Amino acid sequence: TSAPSPKKKPLSEDEIRELLAVLDPRVLTERDATLPPKILANKREWHGIAMVGANTGLRLKDCVMLNREDLLDEMTTITVLPGKMARRGEKAKVTIPVTTKLRECLDQITPAQDGSFFPVLKKRYEADRSALAKDFAHILQSIGLTTSEEGANGRARSTLGFHSIRYRFVTELRRRGADPHVVQKMVGHTSLEMTNHYTEVDQAQKESALRLLE
Repeated sequence: TSAPSPKKKPLSEDEIRELLAVLDPRVLTERDATLPPKILANKREWHGIAMVGANTGLRLKDCVMLNREDLLDEMTTITVLPGKMARRGEKAKVTIPVTTKLRECLDQITPAQDGSFFPVLKKRYEADRSALAKDFAHILQSIGLTTSEEGANGRARSTLGFHSIRYRFVTELRRRGADPHVVQKMVGHTSLEMTNHYTEVDQAQKESALRLLE
């Protein structure tokens, strides 16, 4: 069977940078006024979660649930069992190297007693699994991104969300020449077909490929 289409569009590198800048707890921006109080009060946790997503490609739930115990070898790797793959057991665990930027971010966070890096948002997620997805849509809208469009049936179709960060993670690694099998293992795709399906090919890459024929 063919791999299902990703439900979200990828964010661009510029959009991810702008997202992280808006969520940076050290900086006040004019866009803060467009964010609901519940998001403003937890900018530090949102910034950390977005950093984890941008540097690991983990899904929203797995970013929110990140625990100090998941960071091994002096915080050089993250090893987690993705929630979506929990039924497959230990063999479905993914191991991802921690980038310098992500380590610097996590070093500034004091985990809760249970080891959680993002205890407030973790609690909110456990109480209502859709709450954080809705909050993230507000965050995207605050930087001028439309998160839905009209579908073929006339109903609104969600196009951007936290999964857009994961989608971009895969696309960018492939664009920069990462081995598809390595990317597959890091993001926990069950098949290489799914990894390929998540990979966008832009015009520059096509032109580069054609130059091989010249």
